[in-house]
Amino acid sequence: MVACLTGRTEIVRLLLAEGADTEVRGPVDTTALLCAAETGDPEILKVLLRAGADKNAKDGMSGRTALMRAALKGHSEIVRILLEAEADVHARAFFDITALDLAAGQGHAEIVEMLKQACARE
Repeated sequence: MVACLTGRTEIVRLLLAEGADTEVRGPVDTTALLCAAETGDPEILKVLLRAGADKNAKDGMSGRTALMRAALKGHSEIVRILLEAEADVHARAFFDITALDLAAGQGHAEIVEMLKQACARE
């Protein structure tokens, strides 16, 4: 997880090649993919998705998915990648919050539009 938080793509690749589990949870009950989505690193996110990381995993603190974390932080490229990977746009965190709610609350208009379009396609 430290490699994901610090943008060390090659270390992430090496760890995965050596059999690292993409679903291991850290001390705050989060996965590597959740960390990559929050920090906004598209390369690490893609590496983890290709390795089979659960795109709809929720953290244990708030029940947020990678899509929700990226939407909250305003990482439009991460949101796009996750939507292309068919992340659940309708997932709900604690208090019934969605990625759309989080993006709208932060004024991320581009992401709000992306999420609305994704909802309309379903």
